[in-house]
Amino acid sequence: MTTTPSPRHALPVEPDCAPDWGTPTALGTTSSSTLEVRPPVGGLTTDNPVSPWAVPGELPGADSGDPDRHTAEWAHFGPWILPVRTPTDLPALFSGRVDLTSARVAVKIPRPLDRRRAHRVRDLYDHVVVVAPDAVVVASRTPAEPSGVRVTRVAARDILAIDDSVELLDGYLRIHLAGGTTLGVPYNGSSHGVVAGVRDAIRKLWLAPTVPLGIPSQVDLRDGDLSEDLALTAEYHSFVRADPTMVLLAAHGRRHVRARGGLSRLLARRSDWGRPTYLQAALVCASPAQVAIAHRRAWLSSDRVPVMSLAWTIVPRASGITVNARDHDGWEGVRLLRLDPTDLTLAVPADGAVERAVLDTLRWA
Repeated sequence: MTTTPSPRHALPVEPDCAPDWGTPTALGTTSSSTLEVRPPVGGLTTDNPVSPWAVPGELPGADSGDPDRHTAEWAHFGPWILPVRTPTDLPALFSGRVDLTSARVAVKIPRPLDRRRAHRVRDLYDHVVVVAPDAVVVASRTPAEPSGVRVTRVAARDILAIDDSVELLDGYLRIHLAGGTTLGVPYNGSSHGVVAGVRDAIRKLWLAPTVPLGIPSQVDLRDGDLSEDLALTAEYHSFVRADPTMVLLAAHGRRHVRARGGLSRLLARRSDWGRPTYLQAALVCASPAQVAIAHRRAWLSSDRVPVMSLAWTIVPRASGITVNARDHDGWEGVRLLRLDPTDLTLAVPADGAVERAVLDTLRWA
C-alpha cells in the first residue's frame, strides 16, 4: 500500500478562500484545501506592485528627486523634526520650490511612517516650514498638485493667532489667518522643543503696538490652587525665560464643574460619583505685543487618566481679534471666550479674573 505524501508544512484553508495560484509547478502539487507557500500580508496587487509594506496607492519608484539624495534622506529619517540651513538640507521633493534666502528659521517635518515602511526612493517629509522676516511659508506634500507640493506664503500682518499643543507624541501647530482660514501642521511630540522655536520665531514677527500694556502683574504662581499643577507652572517658567517681557496677569487651577439645571443636571450629579468633570487649569500672560494663554488641549475633561497635554494659544494685540463672551450652555460657572474670526474658543471660570485679563489686553483692538 502506498500513500501520497502531503506537501510539507501544508496549511489547511477553507476551500472557498483558497487563492488560485495557477497551474502546479514541478515543485509539487497542492489541493484546493491546502496552501504550501503563503505570500506576505497585503500581497502584490496593482495598487502595491513593489512591496507589501508600501502605502497603498504609492509607487516608491515614482517619487521625485535624485536617488542619491533620497538615500541620504532615508539614512537620517526618523520621527524627529530637522532644521533646514542650506538648500541641500531640503528634501528632494521640495528642492527648488522653497526659498531659504532670508529664512530666520526653517524646519522639515517627516511623514508619520515606521522606519520599516520608509524606502530610499520615497518622499519622506510632509512639510517644510520657513519663517522669513515678514512672512511664514508652509510647503506641504500634496500628491494632487502637478508638482507634488503646495506652497502657502502668509504675510505676518495676516496671522491672527497661533496655537500649539502636544499630548505625549501627538503634536499639532495651527496658524490662524485673516478670513477665518487655518494652516495646520501635525508633528511628532518628541520634537516639541523644535516646534516651540518655530512658534517663537513667528511671535517675533508681531511688532509691539503703540498702546501700552498698562496692567501690572496680579498673581503669584506660588499662591492658590495653580501651584499644584507642576507641569503647567514649569511650562510657564520656560516660556517667560525665553521672553522676559511677558507679565503674568491671571491664573486658575483645575476645578470641579457641574451641569446646568434640569434632567441633565440630575444625570450629571449621579455621574459625578464615578466620573466628575473638571475645568482644566490655565494662565494668562501678556506683553506689549501679544497675549499668551497656557492651558491643556481639552479645556473640559472627565477622563480618569492623568491629563498629559500642554498647549499655548498666542494672539498678537494688533491682530484686531474680537472677543465674544458668553456662559457655557452645559456647565455652571464656565464662560466661553470666542476669538472671532478664528475658530478658537477659551473656557474660563465665571469668577472673572482670567476673562477680565483677556478682555482688558485685547479690548483696545
